[in-house]
Amino acid sequence: MMMKMMSIGLWILGGLLLLIALLFGGASVLAFIARVQHGRGLLFADVEFFGMIALIAAVLGAAVLFAARKLSTFEKRDEPQHNPTDD
Repeated sequence: MMMKMMSIGLWILGGLLLLIALLFGGASVLAFIARVQHGRGLLFADVEFFGMIALIAAVLGAAVLFAARKLSTFEKRDEPQHNPTDD
């Protein structure tokens, strides 16, 4: 039961990290468009900052989802198999 709860938590965390990566990736694209149109503003490294946050969140999210998947398959192997002919 504990492994199942941990697996569910990891799936949620991984999904949230990937969502954060998408949001920051979109912010990076929008900042790049604004930089091309208006030149550098007060935040001169906004594209790079948003891009790095997106990259870090995407890598962490993928790693967490990979670990959750491995934990889920490990959990299924540990469950005793019910054989209907044993009844």
